[in-house]
Amino acid sequence: MAQHNPGALPYLLIVLGGIVIGFVLAGYIVGGHQSETNAKTHATQPEKTAPDAGKH
Repeated sequence: MAQHNPGALPYLLIVLGGIVIGFVLAGYIVGGHQSETNAKTHATQPEKTAPDAGKH
């Protein structure tokens, strides 16, 4: 049976954490602050209401 190395777990967590942080930073640098859908949201957009079909 293989010997368990208790020092391997912290090392593994540090390496995996660094990889995750690297991906997050790379995604932020490449994508910037743009959203995935490129949807523009403005608080000043007027509400669109359906026309009243009952009145002629």
